[in-house]
Amino acid sequence: MKKIYILLTCLILIIIGLLIYILGFTKPKIVNNETKKEPTKQVEKEKNDVEEIKVVSSLKKKTYYTVNGNKVTLPCDSNTYASISVDIPKIDSNKPGAEELNSKIANTCGIDTVNKTDFSDVSPKNYTEYIQTYETKTIDDMIIIYINEKIKNCGSGGSSDPITYVYDIKSDKQLSILDVLNKYNISIDTVKQGFDMSEIDEMGNEGIRENFDNNINTLNSDWFNLEYIDENKLEIAYTGGFYHIKSTVKLR
Repeated sequence: MKKIYILLTCLILIIIGLLIYILGFTKPKIVNNETKKEPTKQVEKEKNDVEEIKVVSSLKKKTYYTVNGNKVTLPCDSNTYASISVDIPKIDSNKPGAEELNSKIANTCGIDTVNKTDFSDVSPKNYTEYIQTYETKTIDDMIIIYINEKIKNCGSGGSSDPITYVYDIKSDKQLSILDVLNKYNISIDTVKQGFDMSEIDEMGNEGIRENFDNNINTLNSDWFNLEYIDENKLEIAYTGGFYHIKSTVKLR
């Protein structure tokens, strides 16, 4: 009888020990699994929030117009005809900041014209071709919109005039060049070092140098443009006085 009692006691102790081991070993695992899943869900949610906002075309058209009497300003005389191909981007969101930027883009890049006619047989010397296109990227919760205007003037090879708009999804606002620099902790001095002004200085063009020096510390938008940005670098272009030089800055 005594042996049976001892055997039962040992068996009970073994069972209790196993229960303590199982409960003590597996419970932290459940907690850890739960805590691991939560950040993943949060990251996926933020990613989805960013990807919900896209850019669409608000206006696409290709038409022919007379220039005289129009609101179109193209560098030819009043007898010139213009072929105009326009593709205006629009942030597909009804948030106040997005709508404000959409209005700004439309007013800056939109073309309001009249007197539609077909001038396909007009001589190139009296003909100007205007083409506007865009492309977009989403980087670090920012929508980058590149708009490029190309003008072929009266039979010439043509020129390009790019402009970049940056929209921050989380704050629902347009970002300036300075805002983007602050986002990546980049100083204006770093940007300044990237510009090669030697050609301008060698030519003795004091006016261009003066404009550059007066505006670089504020990156005045009349003279500078955030021309390109991707995951690794951004390019700020100086376009004042017909000079087009860039400062390329690494982001990471």
